Amino acid sequence: MRAVAVLAFLSAGLTLAPAAHAAGVRSCSGALAAGSHHFTNAQVVGAQTYDVTTRSVSCSTAKAFIVREERVHRPFAKPRVQFEGYTCRTATVGEEVADTRCVRGANVIRWKFGA
Repeated sequence: MRAVAVLAFLSAGLTLAPAAHAAGVRSCSGALAAGSHHFTNAQVVGAQTYDVTTRSVSCSTAKAFIVREERVHRPFAKPRVQFEGYTCRTATVGEEVADTRCVRGANVIRWKFGA
């Protein structure tokens, strides 16, 4: 009887693990116009930073990090940089979109820049 209870507990934990892992991804609203220092929920025309997602980082912290990072490193400039302890990799998607992912341990900040 006890073995059945342990097996049921383990089975439930295994089926819940992927859902708990996926729950850590946070989508942050707003866009940052090129050259601006503040995210906005208003429509932005032209080049912008958008589609910000995080894991283990608050949206406000991620947005402040992105503003600082983009002041130092121009989008499309380098495919890999170190910034504030994060390793950031940027992949170019087509001619006009840069997809950047910065990782420091379990902390992940990801965003896109383009027109």
